[in-house]
Amino acid sequence: MRLSADLHQELVVARSQTDQLFCLLDPAALYDRPIPERHRIIFYLGHLEAFDWNHLGRRCLGVPAFHPAFDSLFERGIDPAPGHLPSDMPQDWPSVEAVRAYNFEVREKLDALWEETPRERRQMVIEHRQMHAETLAYMLHNLAPGKKHPQSQPALPPLHAAPRQETILIPAGYATLGQPRNGEFGWDNEFEEHRIFTPAFRIMNHKVTNREYLDFIREGGAPSHFWERNGSEWLYRGMFGVEPLPPDAPVYVTRDQALAYAKWKGLSLPTEAQYHRAAFGTPDGEAASLPRNGGGNKDFRFWDPVPVNATPEDVSAWGVSQLGGNGWEWTASVFAPFDGFESTAYYPGYSSDFFDGHHYVVKGASARTAAQLTRRSFRNWYRSEYPYTYTGFRLAGKQRMFVTAVERPQCRQFAVDVMAGLMGPGRKTLPSQYLYDDVGSALFEVITLLPEYGLTRADSRLLMRHSGEIIGELRRNLLIAELGSGSGTKTRHILEAAVESSGPVRYLPIDISTAALQQCRRVLETIRGVEIRPVEASYLDGLAEAVQHRHPGQALLLLFLGSTIGNFAPREARAFLRQIRLALQPGDGLLLGADLVKPTAQMLAAYDDPIGATAAFNLNLLARINRELGGEFVPSAFRHEARWNERCSRIEMHLRSRTRQRVRIADLDCAIEFRGRETIFTESSHKFRSEQIRAMAESAGFECRRQWIDCEWPFAESLLLAL
Repeated sequence: MRLSADLHQELVVARSQTDQLFCLLDPAALYDRPIPERHRIIFYLGHLEAFDWNHLGRRCLGVPAFHPAFDSLFERGIDPAPGHLPSDMPQDWPSVEAVRAYNFEVREKLDALWEETPRERRQMVIEHRQMHAETLAYMLHNLAPGKKHPQSQPALPPLHAAPRQETILIPAGYATLGQPRNGEFGWDNEFEEHRIFTPAFRIMNHKVTNREYLDFIREGGAPSHFWERNGSEWLYRGMFGVEPLPPDAPVYVTRDQALAYAKWKGLSLPTEAQYHRAAFGTPDGEAASLPRNGGGNKDFRFWDPVPVNATPEDVSAWGVSQLGGNGWEWTASVFAPFDGFESTAYYPGYSSDFFDGHHYVVKGASARTAAQLTRRSFRNWYRSEYPYTYTGFRLAGKQRMFVTAVERPQCRQFAVDVMAGLMGPGRKTLPSQYLYDDVGSALFEVITLLPEYGLTRADSRLLMRHSGEIIGELRRNLLIAELGSGSGTKTRHILEAAVESSGPVRYLPIDISTAALQQCRRVLETIRGVEIRPVEASYLDGLAEAVQHRHPGQALLLLFLGSTIGNFAPREARAFLRQIRLALQPGDGLLLGADLVKPTAQMLAAYDDPIGATAAFNLNLLARINRELGGEFVPSAFRHEARWNERCSRIEMHLRSRTRQRVRIADLDCAIEFRGRETIFTESSHKFRSEQIRAMAESAGFECRRQWIDCEWPFAESLLLAL
């Protein structure tokens, strides 16, 4: 979207849109607070001009303030956590006349200075005002109808049939998120552009409607904030009055309510990447705009939602409707920065203040969203429990797509990742986490005992010698969790030190291997004062469950030992640590183990031992595909390889095909072609320098409080505190 040739005219239009909203109100209503979590309406009357003035006049051009009190009072809105509501009174605010006089002077000054301001900043204040046009609309929606002047809206063409809800298969392919830094305007969270391979999935062709959600209500679900009960009948609270519930319009709910409905249906919300694939992907692989033929319920045309089949022009290339209007859509994705994120220097808190793990991405647009904000890369976000916005949802699922024979959730994801890794473009690869099933975990325990593999012994020595110091750096009353706990043997030292320091402790080992968790319990259950609660899950899913066990005022110590962080590429490692940080609270600790660089021969011997234990560990991944997905791999037709990649500072493990071959995987209904000597990249183990660990931690929102290094086998244990 190129910048307009006449941005001042766009500003005039945006001002007119927000001015009209204030004109809807009875004058006394300007001091109302329609939404408890937001400022009174009078704040927004001053905020729009104060924002423009502070950013363009004062900070950009250095023009002296003419009303510093109002510049400060109307500077910024609020988004309080639940239970922390504002308590100001109407008399605490200035008069409407004083605010309007301030606004008039701001506009006069900025109009005179407009051509002196950078184009990017002009675009920023225009889009900021357009966003608030929607915020004001849903705020005014909560006012009693008698405090607003009714407005008309266009009539819809007659609909001859109720919408038919179907699921649409979106084939595997790449989703493009974000935008490149090519001179076009974007908010800081929109950068950088990147592509994500998205396995095939199914998604509903329409948003969930009021009619469908009503069935959920009858089963005990929570009603929409926009619904009102009259005896046995549910009504809809529209912008200008209460009316019969429109059965075929999308239901507007919180994300918590959408998740409850999805669970009731046995499905899920789409991820941000899945939304992009459904909305902007095409069968020929090119990215489309939305809606493809213009139109749709957006850009201030209507005040309320329309039926989900009322805008046939708003449909994606796959036949998914209204992804570009008639209500934002909840995703499963936490609002978090893309790799390469940089806060905008002149508005540093726009996004970063909300990278807190409590806000979630919504995509699309509502009836009150400016068309300019429907570009592909634009991201909106709300709290999961926030009920006032024009946000609906649709369901998606991996269930019964192409992995029909796989039932366990872990196996479904395994199947998806195998398909993506072996059938996707580029070199063949499989995620290293799948090396650690029950057989792989047992083989890895053997590897840790080999004389060539000194990493585990170094890890254990550091924990044995320094656990008391580690625990002493943290607050008392700890909850301890561990990612990839394995047998838990090394963890004994930490748990014993925690019990000695502050008494009984709860420990949550997180692992995808049932056998490993069972062994962990057997190894550690003899420690007096330790309550063990195993969590069978992937790292981040397990961490999300673990933090639910935290008591008020309790600190969390998360263990990530054994240099598992080295299995991630550097960018992925930073992103993973940021995801961990989002789940933690300030003052929580992350104990991170990381193997350090050492002589090449020493490192290679650790990953290609003479008795073949590591080779068996690697080849077991092919056997696992055979066991769980009906694969027809012949493990002896592949050879284990370990390599040192000097440029990337990592050991790589590969499985090399000994000959040209074709391997069928029955449950994926596919066959994989291998060239002679072609490899599957199965694991990378990055080796670090101590200063790299500190820098990586700081970039993810941690402070490296202490670091201990083993002198026999260079290995670092770093205690990181969440900032």
